[in-house]
Amino acid sequence: MTATTAPAFPRHVMGSWELFSSMIHGGDEVLGTTKLFRRKGFVYDGRKISIPIVSGNALGGIWRRSCAMAFLDQYLDAGGTPLSLSAFYYLTSGGTLKKSASTGGMDIVAAMDLCSLIPMAGIFGGAGLGRIQAGKIYIDEAVPVCRETVPRLARIWPEAEDAGTAGLSIRDLVEVHGYSRQDDAKNLHWLKYLDDQARSDALALVRSRQQDDAAPDVGAAQQMRYEQEELITGTVLWHRWGFIVDPPEVEIAALAAGLLRWAERPKIGGRNARGHGNLLLDYHGVNAETHLVGDGSQPLEAFAKQAPDDALRDHVTGHLDAISEALAAL
Repeated sequence: MTATTAPAFPRHVMGSWELFSSMIHGGDEVLGTTKLFRRKGFVYDGRKISIPIVSGNALGGIWRRSCAMAFLDQYLDAGGTPLSLSAFYYLTSGGTLKKSASTGGMDIVAAMDLCSLIPMAGIFGGAGLGRIQAGKIYIDEAVPVCRETVPRLARIWPEAEDAGTAGLSIRDLVEVHGYSRQDDAKNLHWLKYLDDQARSDALALVRSRQQDDAAPDVGAAQQMRYEQEELITGTVLWHRWGFIVDPPEVEIAALAAGLLRWAERPKIGGRNARGHGNLLLDYHGVNAETHLVGDGSQPLEAFAKQAPDDALRDHVTGHLDAISEALAAL
């Protein structure tokens, strides 16, 4: 594909995740020692059921941090100065409202300038210097494709009917697995690494467990047994994201630079460092006329002219001083 025929980045992107490993995404409910998956009500066959979902907020946080890392790597490589804590939080989590001691709050023009200098701020928005800046991206919840959800999902995503889990009930896609953390202080081989007081406490704890009688004032045991409700490997989830307002090219480049980092090992949910939540992705642009998945063109083909990292690097090096001043003001 040549630069002249490269498609514009689609306004809406839709597709699926297939779980390459089981996913944990905790909600607010706990039953005993079991952490339940985040769930929401869903109407199926005239009755309300409970469906596990992945919140758009969770994915938005992951994408924002990936974009912040891509931006900051370019910024520091170009000679930018390390950030204050408030600027760091603005980039990685959206920041908090505060007022500048010298100027009060940020005016609209200053907010627009900030987004033009820090492209990811234009995508995700943020809060800083007394003003909330609206972002341009929306990120929907991810919904498992199963017997209960297919009738509704197929209205906007016909491929739902052919998904690998379309014929399974949501009950077939959820399991509970137990995990434990060992109390190494009760392992006598480790005692040589402890100081006198810690060794005495550890030995007292071992004796108390052997006698099945809790010993006073020796500290709490560190062994823990817990369970997690999980979506099983192979579960297919529908997902959609896009833009409320069309972003300029430099903001798309900043987003894509972060998404490409995430796509090196796409993941979502908890305990990623222990192998949970790995994804196989299949995203496509949405046909603007029918609002259905279009001809299969990949969104990142829009960068046939210039790679996102290169575009972001050119922007940062060309505006380094102004970016440094903006970050220092946060």
